[in-house]
Amino acid sequence: MVIINTLLILCLLGSSCYGAWDLYLALRRKNPQAHYSEAVTRRFSDMYIIIPALNEENTIKETINRILKSVAALKKISIRITAVFIDDASDDQTGNILKEFQVNQHIHIVSRKLPNARKGKGIALNNALEWINSQHPNPDKTIIGIIDSDSEPTGRLLASVLWAFEHSHYGLIQTGVFISNCHSFLTIMQAFEFGVINLISQVLRCDWGSAIASGNGQFMTLRMTNDVKWRGALLDDLDFSINGLLRGYQGGFLPQTLIPQEGVTGYRAFIKQRTRWCQGGMQCLLKYGKTIFFCKLIRTRLKVDIFVFLFAPFIALFLFLGSLISLPILLERLIRYPLNTFLVLSVFLTINFLISATIVNAGLRSNNRKLRILLQKNTLQVIFGNLFYLWAMAPVPYIAFYRLLRGQNEWVKTAHHGGAVS
Repeated sequence: MVIINTLLILCLLGSSCYGAWDLYLALRRKNPQAHYSEAVTRRFSDMYIIIPALNEENTIKETINRILKSVAALKKISIRITAVFIDDASDDQTGNILKEFQVNQHIHIVSRKLPNARKGKGIALNNALEWINSQHPNPDKTIIGIIDSDSEPTGRLLASVLWAFEHSHYGLIQTGVFISNCHSFLTIMQAFEFGVINLISQVLRCDWGSAIASGNGQFMTLRMTNDVKWRGALLDDLDFSINGLLRGYQGGFLPQTLIPQEGVTGYRAFIKQRTRWCQGGMQCLLKYGKTIFFCKLIRTRLKVDIFVFLFAPFIALFLFLGSLISLPILLERLIRYPLNTFLVLSVFLTINFLISATIVNAGLRSNNRKLRILLQKNTLQVIFGNLFYLWAMAPVPYIAFYRLLRGQNEWVKTAHHGGAVS
């Protein structure tokens, strides 16, 4: 009984700390524009946008047309844009669709074949990087972008990214992400997660030293990309960011520049996606934790945020376990002391809902009109549903930890169905 009580106390303490952290993120003053200078600090001549495409027949043609439209919109800006599509041995019509556009001067196709293909996103990105370097662009005047095959890189977005690089000395710029297919509880909660929680977390990181890459909508200088490269990690964007920080590269964030992304619609696919992310975070902590702690190039405050992020999957193992253990105890207390137990439970839930409401309020003050409208329509659903959303992810850390112990590191791709981006 002593062990159980100790575990429950630690779980309560852990939950309280993360709740306080979320409140701090939501309530702190933010001024993301302060990280960029009014004057131009450097110029760029080339931008290569890499789009990995494995079995993306539902989205790839629309994405190509969007990119070509964006290129046309940026003709007045003196920067050459090339979209590099990676066909990673697709067994649907992705390769044939890409071939229809291969004569276009703004499109290049990197075709990977089995058995060397399908080894993970990072390895595929390195193949694209090899071709880019074969064109001999200036590493200090070239931007490398990574977007998903279902994204919409508008001319305005690309112009904002270029502006951010030319008005700073950042080696990396990360845009915000907006979930575009908000038609169910699961996708609405993903929109809240990406559009509010992840956004205010990135703003904090930027204030404390550096934002980190978040997969879709990440842009780097070719100089940084060549120095860091990708290592075939399950969470390649975090792995890339950490290696960049260890080499002295810092990242900026554009909270008002959002790239649309399709949210995962099915629960099984959602768990698979989050398991890969969770396991990748665990790998990064075990691989880089000691090096990050002693690295003098990373600010102390930023180290705190990184370790909070990296330790979260391991802490979740105990939080969810403690919550499960507490359920029979709670039921027993409800039977024996119904009034007191109900009051305690009410206080706990009220605090949880107030924290969620505070974070939602931060989203309602966002400059993203679509996000504001979404939260206005679904305010109560998000506030009261956030706890259920977190519980829906309860299996993730256990599956990830099991896969980590078993050495199961195969890449599980997130499926895109198309028609979501608007």
